[in-house]
Amino acid sequence: MQKLLMTRKAHSRIAFAFVNAIADEVAKKYPDKLIDTLAYMHTQDAPRITRPRPNFRIRMCPIYVCQYHQYDKCDWPENIKFTQSFKKWTQITDTLYIWHYSCVYSHMPLPLPDLKQITGTFRLYKNSGVKGVMIEGNNIPTGVEFMRELKTYLLAKLLWDVSQDEKLIINDFLNGYYGKAHRQ
Repeated sequence: MQKLLMTRKAHSRIAFAFVNAIADEVAKKYPDKLIDTLAYMHTQDAPRITRPRPNFRIRMCPIYVCQYHQYDKCDWPENIKFTQSFKKWTQITDTLYIWHYSCVYSHMPLPLPDLKQITGTFRLYKNSGVKGVMIEGNNIPTGVEFMRELKTYLLAKLLWDVSQDEKLIINDFLNGYYGKAHRQ
């Protein structure tokens, strides 16, 4: 029974060999187009042998990581696994993108206090050569999302320039949104 269970590495190898075959065919007719696929759950690990084609865009999805701490500074096992996989992907592709979660995907109305990790994690992405980030947030109009407007402002500012000081961005938002009331 043990031999029948596929490892995450085996899933990656099979999935990405398949996507490479599609990318090869697409490149013949549309050499300027990218094939986009997710490195996520069973396919999170970078394959050891298979290398993505130049027109094959990888989009990593850190869905199970601790969202409270910067991903590469947290000792939770899922963060360690993600960070190791992330580093391997940065070594084998120039087309690495991220699908970043900024919500509790399993129960959207729950608050996600992730403000402490956003800046450091986005700097990790930038410094590692990530080409782009797509953020999935909470758009449910319940009003319970943790500081939704502030988080949206911070994310937008950091996507524009990740070198900015998050404390200055947050203060700028608080001044503009609440005026003098936030200083009392």
